[in-house]
Amino acid sequence: MLSLFPVHAPRFGLSLRHDGMTLVKGRRWWGRPLVMTQVEERALSPGILVPSPTEVNITERSQVVQELRSLARSLRASTVAVSLPVSCAQLAVFSFDEWPTGEEERRAVLQWRFQHDEGIAVEESVLGYRVYGARVARGTEAKPDHPSVSVSVLAAAVRKPIVDQYRAVCEEAGLLPVSIGVSTLQLCDLYRPLLSAEAETFLVDWADAGFLFMAFRDGVPVFLRRRVKQALSTDRRAAVLASLQYFDDRFPHRAELAAPQRSSLYMVGAVPVGEGDPAGSSEVLAWMPTGDQTWTVSTRPAEQQVAAMTKRDVSLSVGGLCALASLVTA
Repeated sequence: MLSLFPVHAPRFGLSLRHDGMTLVKGRRWWGRPLVMTQVEERALSPGILVPSPTEVNITERSQVVQELRSLARSLRASTVAVSLPVSCAQLAVFSFDEWPTGEEERRAVLQWRFQHDEGIAVEESVLGYRVYGARVARGTEAKPDHPSVSVSVLAAAVRKPIVDQYRAVCEEAGLLPVSIGVSTLQLCDLYRPLLSAEAETFLVDWADAGFLFMAFRDGVPVFLRRRVKQALSTDRRAAVLASLQYFDDRFPHRAELAAPQRSSLYMVGAVPVGEGDPAGSSEVLAWMPTGDQTWTVSTRPAEQQVAAMTKRDVSLSVGGLCALASLVTA
């Protein structure tokens, strides 16, 4: 979203969430994947950091700085890639028949789409986006930067005072924020190989007690659904199933293929266990959202995929996963 010092390669990834902060140290070798070497976390008391797209996020600045300074000293951290909670951002998926080639024109058209499609004014916001080629036949190369090719854009907007607040507490704690981004965009980057490996995949993030559901077709985002804490069902399984059913209403499966279809859903946070499901969040659950066998969704914890990506068998919290994503994608 925001590259502050592009000549510096960050050595640490920092995730800031409503319930805590996580710092990940990584090491890169030429031609090899990132290897995590250390992970440290600090819990935050309720109400100290309250993610919001409109209001001040950090209510107790001195406590956040104190915890950040302690965290930085424990790993001797310096340059960091920062992951902001998605709840502080406005998020949307836009389709374009033509995608501009100039950066200024791209940002202008994204501002217009936020205002026109979502009713959100983002002129005073920092914009971040990811461009995906239009859904084409599998094996066909898409060219998302070509102005005449239809593309899908995952965009996030964070008000500048909110970004400045997060940057200021990092600097006051002795950290140099090389880049600042939104966790969902960073996670989509981290999991892009998985999200594009099948004809249809889903990513669910239980962020700050809220709910974010994204659908991908051939690796391209086509649908986004968001629920805040107040509108969230107490049954997480029911909430995910309802979103899958709503997605099927918008993009029917039975109309596309006669053969049974299988999709994968990656869950950031604990996999919700419902009646009839095996206990434990590490299980792969097979769901039939429409009640028949024409469409099956295999639900997997996203954290389990980290070992294969980093060549290191570790167990990460959600904060750790976001911190890793910020470092990998910086």
